[in-house]
Amino acid sequence: MKRRIRLWYGMLTSSPLLVRVILALGVVALVPLLVVSFPLIHLNREAMTTQVLRSHAIAAHATAARIGAEVSSLQAAVRSAAKHPALMTAKTSGAGRSVLSDLVLSRPEVVAAALTDVRGSIAVEVQRKAYATVVAAVLQRPPSPWPTIIQADGGSWLCLDEPLPGGAGWLRAVARAGALAAALKPEELGPSATMAVVTTSHRVLLPPGMSLNGFPKSQLAAALSGKISGSGRYASGHRQVLGAFCPVPGTHWVVLSREPAAVAEATARRMRRNAIGAVLLAVLLAGALAGVSYRSLVKPLRSLLAMQRQVSGLDRTSPEPGNEIAALKESLEILRQRIEDKEALEDIFLGRFQIHEVLGEGAMGTVFRGWDPKLQRPVALKTIRLGKLATDETDPAQSLHQEAVAAARISHPHIVAVYDVVIQDDAGFIAMEYVDGPSLHVHRFRRGPLPPSSVSPLGAAIASALAAAHNAGLVHHDVKPGNVLLGYDGSIKVTDFGIARFVTSVTDERDMVFGTPGYLPPEALRGEGYDELGDVFALGATLYQCLTGRLPFLGSTLKETLEKTLFQPPRPVEELNATVPPALATIINRLVAPRKQRIGSAAEAAELFEQLNQLYGWRWNAPEPLKAGAAKEDARAIPQHSCIVHTASVAPTIPSATRGSRTTITRRPDDSRRS
Repeated sequence: MKRRIRLWYGMLTSSPLLVRVILALGVVALVPLLVVSFPLIHLNREAMTTQVLRSHAIAAHATAARIGAEVSSLQAAVRSAAKHPALMTAKTSGAGRSVLSDLVLSRPEVVAAALTDVRGSIAVEVQRKAYATVVAAVLQRPPSPWPTIIQADGGSWLCLDEPLPGGAGWLRAVARAGALAAALKPEELGPSATMAVVTTSHRVLLPPGMSLNGFPKSQLAAALSGKISGSGRYASGHRQVLGAFCPVPGTHWVVLSREPAAVAEATARRMRRNAIGAVLLAVLLAGALAGVSYRSLVKPLRSLLAMQRQVSGLDRTSPEPGNEIAALKESLEILRQRIEDKEALEDIFLGRFQIHEVLGEGAMGTVFRGWDPKLQRPVALKTIRLGKLATDETDPAQSLHQEAVAAARISHPHIVAVYDVVIQDDAGFIAMEYVDGPSLHVHRFRRGPLPPSSVSPLGAAIASALAAAHNAGLVHHDVKPGNVLLGYDGSIKVTDFGIARFVTSVTDERDMVFGTPGYLPPEALRGEGYDELGDVFALGATLYQCLTGRLPFLGSTLKETLEKTLFQPPRPVEELNATVPPALATIINRLVAPRKQRIGSAAEAAELFEQLNQLYGWRWNAPEPLKAGAAKEDARAIPQHSCIVHTASVAPTIPSATRGSRTTITRRPDDSRRS
């Protein structure tokens, strides 16, 4: 033992680095554990009791809601059957029996259904063969307007009565109550807890055979007094019981729970013991790790430092014990300075273009701000990794070149100009006009909803750009705020023409559409293709969002967004923003309308916006420049993604003609914030 102590003392005094490692282990491992364990060590009985009561309250609420939902669902089915016209005309006919058969067959838990007169005498009865004895016993009871659970033939049965229209009698249904009994075993409570369903007349319905003797009288009085819900500590003879209660919606039932208070006290003691043991074990592990660190970290580090000092041009001897960190800092600083000096002597070029900074990165490549030394102008360089897009049937390099050529042929004041395309091996890049300013996506995030006086000129500019592209046979496929750039000089530019069609052209999938959910038209999601009217729809969704602060079709999930686009009409713009003039609201509403009611072309939309601008004297105002780096921070705060959506299976509720076996979403980050 003394030898081990001397060994540890020698290691600590010879290597301050080891001391720092031990301190670091103590901070990283022991301090968080102590922070967590300290409350557990001092956990008292009342704290644990409060936690158990919360669990009982949650379990009682959840169980009552689950039972209420099950009963309500069965009541709705019985109520719907009772209103069937066949029961109003001739309930004893074959049609009336058919109604009862449909009720039994449509719900697996329903074992029998019968029609009775006002006195309760059975006129027509349909039942499952295996439950004849049970049905005969249950159906003889008088009708009741409230759900009732009956114990018969060793099981529990839910009996529901619904009056027929005109007071002609009752429709009675008998169902298995197994699901209700299963709800009395929630995961929130331990094995020592008990739950029951009790009527306000002090009768236990579930589980079968249980009595109220085990529940404290004070708890029963509170539960059956009409209170909404509650929990507490109750005295039951010489014992203390923790429990809760909650009424079942739509019934005269109450869910009760109970658990001996001694269980919570024993749990608190066990948690304190475990916490103390965990702290002691952590101390032992920290000591063991310190020994391992000395052999596997400190010694190899000192050897590494000797070699690094040799590479850095310092003396080849190892640093003195205790100076390992200082020596490491010294050698790393020398290496860093040498790397900086080397970079200062070299300029980074992409082709003939000089790189200045990274504007954005995405799944397909990176966007740089660069400089064209030949023509003396700034450029945006969008790199695309072609290797990951290559297939047996398509050549991504050729497709990228064709799309770049098509985009370069368009000359328009509101379209980002394409200067050059370079393809080498499995990578390529497109040199484009650089727009100094934020995207509409970032601008809207800063400003919130835009005024109509800004949205109409914006719509005219984007629509005229789309019209020029459509006249040249080029469809954008991904019109959205992130692809509209707003220059500080007042320019409005649409970017990424041809990129969407390029991604579509190099994929193996046939049943797909490229775009951003919320901006994709419903016909494209139905697999009918994407054409110029798809861009018109995306323009409308973009302007709708600028005016109202939300998309016309937006759900909490991607699937819900696609389903709303297909099946739910958007709310009119004027309902969400009363300041929008009726003429502008009409244009926006027509842009996001179904295909047959949609504005027929981007050129028509541009003309309508121009007429409004002349009528009201509206003009576009350039955004105000922000401090350096602000635009990048905004873009990180509000990511916007394009996707490849396989239209074969957008949602399970889509008609079978367009339904397939799967839905695949391939995300592409919006890396074109500045082109």
